[in-house]
Amino acid sequence: MSRRRGAAGTEATLIDRVRRDEGMPDGRGLTYMVSGDDLRKGAALNAVQPAELVCAHMREDTA
Repeated sequence: MSRRRGAAGTEATLIDRVRRDEGMPDGRGLTYMVSGDDLRKGAALNAVQPAELVCAHMREDTA
């Protein structure tokens, strides 16, 4: 089963294919794929949770 389909019917937010975005200054950008079931979980929360995880990861990398 595709990892993206793994989010269907759950409240999980799946993040995959995290890559550095070379187009951003200072190499501080990231691109990533996010999957979630918006019918089970609010779309706003599906946007906030991945952003929180990415920010936490970026803080760890610069610490």
